Amino acid sequence: MIRSFFIVSLLSVVFATPVVADEMFSLKIGFASLDVDGKFAGENGVVATKIDFDDDLNFDDSEGVFAEAAVQLGPFRVSGGYLPMEFSGNGNISRDITFGGQTFSAGTNVASDVELDVYDLAVAFHIINFDDGPMRVQIGPELAVKIADVDMSFRDTSGGATERVSGTVPVPTIGARGRIALSDFVGVVGRIGYLEVGDNSFLDAEVQVEYSPLPMLGVFAGYRYIDVDVDESGVILQSTFSGLFGGVLARF
Repeated sequence: MIRSFFIVSLLSVVFATPVVADEMFSLKIGFASLDVDGKFAGENGVVATKIDFDDDLNFDDSEGVFAEAAVQLGPFRVSGGYLPMEFSGNGNISRDITFGGQTFSAGTNVASDVELDVYDLAVAFHIINFDDGPMRVQIGPELAVKIADVDMSFRDTSGGATERVSGTVPVPTIGARGRIALSDFVGVVGRIGYLEVGDNSFLDAEVQVEYSPLPMLGVFAGYRYIDVDVDESGVILQSTFSGLFGGVLARF
């Protein structure tokens, strides 16, 4: 439901924006390999055990496709991104773990999955905006809303109990975005945003290099670091996600 609403809203922004002389629409589709570190828990009326991604179940990395679309209107940039992450682990737990109101005894073989979909809606205002010369420099503040859609499960592989906890948490962030490029040939892009609201916080930072051998087509690669601290509706997620990404881009 959230995914469908996000896609419709993003397309509405892109195609309902009036065309002006310096407008630029860009689309990026890439592949990210992200490592997870931290803890998660699922509450259901009782105190839950915080489960370590590495120590308790040796979770694997997340590998998947992500996308970003943006519209540039003079000094303003409106963008929307979607980053799905999915981690899974399997093994015998060495201690009693309470998840979703159910206690799993030490020695039980457990399979667990954590899915985190991050929706990113952002508006940047480039206070420095030199975009009509051989060298382009764009730097300014950025306001964003990160919507974290979390789904976590814990299952006894012998056919015993299965518990699932899910929730959706919107967290606004305040930060900055910058791009320095030699025309559209080679460019370096960086952005960072952070804000803490109640028991929830979100830090999102990335840097990437763009290479466009053709005026409208190119490739990009970079590194992303996300630090999420969520305690909402029975979902507890205190984790970092980091790794490399790369993909293709188009500009119109």
